[in-house]
Amino acid sequence: MVKPLVINISADYPDVADPAKTSAIARLVDGSAGQFEHRVYSLNRRGRLWNALVNSGTIETADDDGKVASLLYRAPPLGLALRRSMRRIGETIAHQVAETDRAPALVHGHKLSFEGIAAHTIAKRLGIPFALTLQGNTDKKVIAARPDLRSLYRRIWHDAGAVFATSPWITEYCSQTLGERAQLPIILPCITNATTIIPPQDKDPQRLVTAFRLDKHVNKNLRRVIEAVSALRPQHQGLELEIAGGGSRQDEQTVDAIIEAGSASAFVRRVGRVQPDAIQAWMNGASAFVMPSHRETFGMVNVEALLSGCPILYSRGTSVDGYFPGASFAIGCDPASSTDIAHGIGKLLANRAEITLELADWQRNHGARFLAPAIIATYCREIQKLIEGTG
Repeated sequence: MVKPLVINISADYPDVADPAKTSAIARLVDGSAGQFEHRVYSLNRRGRLWNALVNSGTIETADDDGKVASLLYRAPPLGLALRRSMRRIGETIAHQVAETDRAPALVHGHKLSFEGIAAHTIAKRLGIPFALTLQGNTDKKVIAARPDLRSLYRRIWHDAGAVFATSPWITEYCSQTLGERAQLPIILPCITNATTIIPPQDKDPQRLVTAFRLDKHVNKNLRRVIEAVSALRPQHQGLELEIAGGGSRQDEQTVDAIIEAGSASAFVRRVGRVQPDAIQAWMNGASAFVMPSHRETFGMVNVEALLSGCPILYSRGTSVDGYFPGASFAIGCDPASSTDIAHGIGKLLANRAEITLELADWQRNHGARFLAPAIIATYCREIQKLIEGTG
């Protein structure tokens, strides 16, 4: 049986030009390869302002192994000439696809504000349906910053046969900004490194953990986290914070300097990079995973923490906001306030026994939804419905 061909347009897919890109989309593509044949056009922007502005949207192939075409495209920074660039890319890809002997069944643009424009163009040129993914951090920022493209985004949003959203909060934003869709977006979590569910245990009641690439410490709000932990220590003797994550020697020195500046060397320490297959065991037993980021599309590590039996503190209005309404084990906070961060951590510390029971119950009843098999099954089902015209 010949599998339907799905064309994927993504600027966030590991490729020859940038192998360090996030693996979220690659995991979805690889996981659904048993049902669909995937062809990925991986986009990498190049060019200085004037040259890129004049030639925006022109592309060249850096590498193509038959599954992933690594494309370099000209475009200026800051989203200048965005519509022209993405439409030209879409037209070029549509022309290339039309010349092959395989007719695609569907095109998937893995971000509304960028790749969605190209996917919309391809779908119109080839007469096939298209799907979108909402990537909260970028999509909200670009849609808000580009009122001149609002009508285009509204048309793409409503024309899409299916819209997948990594978190509930970005669907609310797009629905309010672009209008309610006739078909509701499909909430589809990102696939994390977690492969199992570990029950919570009250093993380290004074241990807080966080994890991030050290060069991302500003977005991860490390200074305020340290301020919050410091403020809690008079009421919680022995409270400590462990920071997992790798980086350059300069990154390590920068983080160490932040710890030193906060007079926190006695209770905050780096533990280096924790390997993906060990991170669940490292989280299990801690009182809380703390990540009040300023911006976060999904925050996969938050879900990894919950599947590891570790309650979480996250930022309201971003990250996993909307997934756990009213849950005692997932507390939202204002990332701009170290006082509110401390308040959230304090709630997680004060109600440890009750939280452990509620988190264990959530794991039993809902945890599997956030593991790869369930996520891939949902994606395959919805894509197949769209291809068959039954969605």
